[in-house]
Amino acid sequence: MDEVQYGIHARLSGTHWWYYGTNSFFARLIKRHVKSGARILDAGCGAGGLLSALKKDYAVAGVDVSETALGYCRQRGIENICRGTVEALPFESGTFSGVVSLDVLYHREVKSDLAALREMVRVLEPGGFLFIQLPAYQWLKSGHDRVAHGQRRYTAAALGKLLDSCGLERTKLAYRMTFLFPLAAAGRVLARGRGSDLKEVNPLVNNVLKTLMRAENFLAERFDMPFGLSVIAVARKSGTK
Repeated sequence: MDEVQYGIHARLSGTHWWYYGTNSFFARLIKRHVKSGARILDAGCGAGGLLSALKKDYAVAGVDVSETALGYCRQRGIENICRGTVEALPFESGTFSGVVSLDVLYHREVKSDLAALREMVRVLEPGGFLFIQLPAYQWLKSGHDRVAHGQRRYTAAALGKLLDSCGLERTKLAYRMTFLFPLAAAGRVLARGRGSDLKEVNPLVNNVLKTLMRAENFLAERFDMPFGLSVIAVARKSGTK
């Protein structure tokens, strides 16, 4: 993504409703599948918002292609990070009990999403879990994707085929960000040329949206939502430790 966007992410990730909803959702999802104290990799960690949410319960590590992003991680006190690409992860095979990657595979810098997924599977230990989130629906592509260097968007069916190609056992394949989908989708279609969607939000509106995210996360954890702004998956690598 544009380098200036990392600064925006770092500034907003502790308060903005989108990051609050996403990080809290995946933190809870990971806790349901991976035991406390285990090793977790954030593949494409950005400014480190999710790593901050996980580091008190797990031995976290992060990798990102941007040195700017890693600098923001270090400012958060996250040290076990390194520069690298998701298509060639700088870790030995079977290193992690969980790998999470949020809104990364769709980037134009990722030449092969399948190769990147296979790398994530490689560094998972047998029986480990992969957690994925990606932007949904190609027709929702907008100016935000241009700023974020987004190349492709996904459906649940398309992501499912990728997971199957890697020999993973799917335990969850669904959508999230469903409650706001009609409004956000209309805004995307009507404003194709605008820039990033990530901006400061009025504190009152932000708190209302956080409350909405808590309610949706509760449902999305327990049920497979049929549509939404993001497609998500949890998948398990075969075998036992």
